[in-house]
Amino acid sequence: RLIQKMDYLAQGFYDEMKPLTEADLQLYYAEHRQKYKKLASATFTHVFISSEKRSVEEARAMAEVLQEKLNTEQVPFENAPRYGERFLYHRNYVNRDDDEIGSHFGADFQQQLFNYKVADEWQGPLQSTYGWHLVLLVKNTPSYIPDFIEVASTVFADAQREQQQKVKRLAIDGLISKYTISDQG
Repeated sequence: RLIQKMDYLAQGFYDEMKPLTEADLQLYYAEHRQKYKKLASATFTHVFISSEKRSVEEARAMAEVLQEKLNTEQVPFENAPRYGERFLYHRNYVNRDDDEIGSHFGADFQQQLFNYKVADEWQGPLQSTYGWHLVLLVKNTPSYIPDFIEVASTVFADAQREQQQKVKRLAIDGLISKYTISDQG
């Protein structure tokens, strides 16, 4: 309970904090840039051929034949569900980050997908843990660290929170230094 009271008292010291300047925020951002990194993301649909009930080679051959058909008929994004087999997760992935894509398809698929360029044709086949996929990739955004201006409000909140934690720690340390703990056992 003493610690809770000290924590409460320390919050009163927030008023004594100096306001953060633009220079403070720029410095904080420069020191913590990786924290604001945006993950790679992609928008795509896929047609799936399972390798569960057939050999991997047979499934790949089926995918290659189907890819030729999809490209010859110029099958658009919205018509993908008419082809292939049911997939465990989603058919369409819109602005999904690379972590989610990797968790659904596996790391090899994820890496290959992000190496593809946006195209009007079906690409692949790409192998996942479950089988083969033909992919129509309409957006591929690599990971990046946004400019300060894009994340300024988040940087401000994070810098302010860190400043408050430092002030609170100093205040609590000051209060603790006024007490002595003795063992009267």
